Amino acid sequence: MHFNTDQHPQCKFPARFKLLKENSTESFPTSKCPAYDEWLATLDPQGASLVFAGNYPDNPGSIFGHTFLKVKTSSHSRLQSKGKQHSEILDYALNYAAAVDDTGSFMYAMKGIFGGYYGFFSMDPYYVKINDYSEGEGRDIWEYELAFDQKDAQFLLAHFWEVRYQAKFKYYFLDDNCSFLVLKLIDATKPEWKVVTSDPPYVIPIETVKELKEFPGAIKSTHYRPSVRKKAENSYKNLNPIQKHETIKLLHHELSPAKITDANVLNTVVLSLFSKRSKNNGALSTEDKLLQDGTLIQLSTLDTSKLTSEVENQGDPSKSHKVKQVGLGFGYQQKAYGELSFRPGLHDMTDFQRGYLDYSELEVADIHARIKEDQFTIHNIDLFNLGLYRPTSLQENSFSWRTRWAYQNQSQIFCEFCKSVYGEAAVGYAYHLYPKLLTYIMFGGFLNAGAIDTHELKSGGMSEIGTISNFTEKTRLLFAISSYLNLTNTTSGRTLYRVSVQGTYNIDKDIDVNLTSHSGLQLSGSEKFESDVQASIDFHF
Repeated sequence: MHFNTDQHPQCKFPARFKLLKENSTESFPTSKCPAYDEWLATLDPQGASLVFAGNYPDNPGSIFGHTFLKVKTSSHSRLQSKGKQHSEILDYALNYAAAVDDTGSFMYAMKGIFGGYYGFFSMDPYYVKINDYSEGEGRDIWEYELAFDQKDAQFLLAHFWEVRYQAKFKYYFLDDNCSFLVLKLIDATKPEWKVVTSDPPYVIPIETVKELKEFPGAIKSTHYRPSVRKKAENSYKNLNPIQKHETIKLLHHELSPAKITDANVLNTVVLSLFSKRSKNNGALSTEDKLLQDGTLIQLSTLDTSKLTSEVENQGDPSKSHKVKQVGLGFGYQQKAYGELSFRPGLHDMTDFQRGYLDYSELEVADIHARIKEDQFTIHNIDLFNLGLYRPTSLQENSFSWRTRWAYQNQSQIFCEFCKSVYGEAAVGYAYHLYPKLLTYIMFGGFLNAGAIDTHELKSGGMSEIGTISNFTEKTRLLFAISSYLNLTNTTSGRTLYRVSVQGTYNIDKDIDVNLTSHSGLQLSGSEKFESDVQASIDFHF
């Protein structure tokens, strides 16, 4: 820790001095602290909320989401507008983040995991965070109001003053991250909640909310703030077919907004353009700017009192499944086997979806071991498996993508004991054929290195087409046809086709039942056909 020595210790550590006075029979002289006193008086804190900004897959450091604190300022504070009702966006956010540099993705990950960055505390008006997360990055925000009174809020800020100006911390993505330091601030203010009882090996942002919910009464209320992208999607979803057709024609510049008298259509266009502008760092094309201006002018002439703008809070992260998972399965691949699995985090495509990005997966250190004919083997270890299938929409035309790196059987079908390091990456497009049916196509490449049986290095191209069906919130069916073309000289087959089917039923958010089938056909060498069928149950804890 590095300390600033320019102030009296009472001014550097107001929270510690307060505790000392309250818990000691000694009397202490009080020093004047004009900088701290003015800062605290300006904020005039009345309460606090824990804020969770949803997952942001375009930044590896934010793929788990992000937590920070929001301090509620007094209506009479100098920060609020005089003579007006308290404005939440004029409250202040207390944030902890890594001071990153411009290194590449690999070094960014390595430095983040092993403490190559310093963390820093910052304080910004809440509207800045809304603009950064909700508007700029399209992330939904949930605000969990804490059971803090004015005295608690003042102590929280006193401790924040100490760590912001008097200390320096190493930042670790997995444990000493934004979530753990935020929990430490809350724990210092409310030690009776016991939200920090040990130093865990890793801390995931949404788990901090669940930790607080374990203490009855710690969270008073929840407020959902949908992103502009979510508002646009919701507005479009609520339109009838004729309205949707008009919206598309407007956004494609095939229709003038002056000819539209439907406020819901015009409002959807405005929200879609706001979402597009946010995604493009605040920029719109000349055509889109003219469309936005014309739409706003036309909308101003209409009755907007009945616009449907409410977005239902269906994805409260505090109600998501727990992050760790164990599984038990039984299957058949030439012979019967039993399987045990363990995954420390976080989420796959078949898990209960509430609280996570739709059609996303993020698995780390997923281990599967099999027992077959009294022989125990490590079947595969997924070092990490990341994927996001983004449906093409009016608001978004982004690529879908996935990447997976694992220690596994070479083909996962044909070679029971041929272990290797396998990696693949693919990009493509996804599209909603129906509201509950997503189809996608992916193209990419693979690398299979260090096989124990042949010591071959295999690489080539791959493609996949598939569907993801959500029959109900608890039932999901995945279907995929994949092809792998081995482009290296090898004695083994050059082409592999795979068909995968997986059906899942979520008994509740923490228990899943799965039926899985993988079939493979190897060509351009010794032709082989093989299948692997399994039934399993997974428990999240």
